[in-house]
Amino acid sequence: MKKIIYVFLILTSGFAYGSNSENSDASERGRRIGIGVSFSRLTGVSLYADTSYKDFVQAVIGFTNDNSYAATADYAFGHHYAFSSIPSVTPYWGLGAVLLHDQSDYWSNYARDASPTSTYLGARIPVGLNLLIPNTPVQFAAEIAPSLLFKPAIYSFLQGSFSVRILF
Repeated sequence: MKKIIYVFLILTSGFAYGSNSENSDASERGRRIGIGVSFSRLTGVSLYADTSYKDFVQAVIGFTNDNSYAATADYAFGHHYAFSSIPSVTPYWGLGAVLLHDQSDYWSNYARDASPTSTYLGARIPVGLNLLIPNTPVQFAAEIAPSLLFKPAIYSFLQGSFSVRILF
């Protein structure tokens, strides 16, 4: 799975840069979409789309070899030019949801003992930074997200991830 994702990114990065290298310009904000790889406990596909000049939606779907998966979806509020000396860095915060299907010991056992199911649903508040490399379609993102699973059992945790995306 990881090899397929890496090959896809390499092929699309050349296409994205060759077809429109102006995507990194600030005038293009509000119209960009992106795809990439997210690295965390579960490595997977990262999706990105601008909803306005400042705000965006993002989603990650990650898998492991033992049929566990996690999915997150967020609406994020970007604060462009928060660092006036580094305009390509955008801090953000957002509101989102998390879905986890656990076939392994991803969570500690005491949190799962009260529930016969291994599928969890919850909410999260991502806080992170996006770094858009000037004059390229490459975006790096790092975030932490306090999260609360509330179905079927209540459990809180802290998610962290690093993503690399190609913007179109």
